[in-house]
Amino acid sequence: MSISSESDWLKAIESGELHEQEVRDITLLEDVQGITFTDCVFAEVVFQMEELSECTFIDCQFHSGNFSSVKIQDCAFKNCQFYDPDSETGSIFKFARITACQFEGCDLSMANFCRANLYRTELSHCQAQGADFSQLTTESDIGGRISLHDFTVSESNLAYSDFTGADLQEASITSCRLIHSVLHDANLEGAILTDNEMHGINADRLTLRGADLRGSGVDGLNVTEIDMAGVTIDESQQRVLLEALGITVI
Repeated sequence: MSISSESDWLKAIESGELHEQEVRDITLLEDVQGITFTDCVFAEVVFQMEELSECTFIDCQFHSGNFSSVKIQDCAFKNCQFYDPDSETGSIFKFARITACQFEGCDLSMANFCRANLYRTELSHCQAQGADFSQLTTESDIGGRISLHDFTVSESNLAYSDFTGADLQEASITSCRLIHSVLHDANLEGAILTDNEMHGINADRLTLRGADLRGSGVDGLNVTEIDMAGVTIDESQQRVLLEALGITVI
């Protein structure tokens, strides 16, 4: 069964669950809450509601999905495909506010998270090659001048991704593949960056003040151009960084 109208969509989600349904060529305007979607296909669907909350997506496919500017809260995406191999494009999350969500085992390759906010959001065991995380923020203002930062990525492939200007203070990015990623003007102050592949990164004006880099490849870091005050490294990394400064370690 193919759902291609707003009225059919509203009827379909009344039960609280959708299984093996195809939703195609539709703009969804009404807020959606507390629905479980399993083995569903969303093709050329624009999520234009104000809020998508407390929903679970399992083994779903999103072809040219558009979540721009949507508030996505307390949702779980498990083994979902956000990359369309036919058009070689990823889903769009520009300006989205993604709070307390989990992406587990998802393909987010070429996804566009430009200027999105991913506070308390976690990516684990995901493919996100070539994803656009530029100008990403991960904070929540709780009043006055106090802000909280919380964003976690683990055991994921972020190769060739763009983090230009991203605010990733206190983020936890561990056991990830970051080779050839772009980190120009990114802020990773106080971040946990352990056990990552970081070879060939481009990172002019990167801030790493107070970050933990133990176990990560650091041979691609230009230490003369990066704020590394208070960074935690291990002994093998110390040798690599000193040699990059022209200091011979014997």
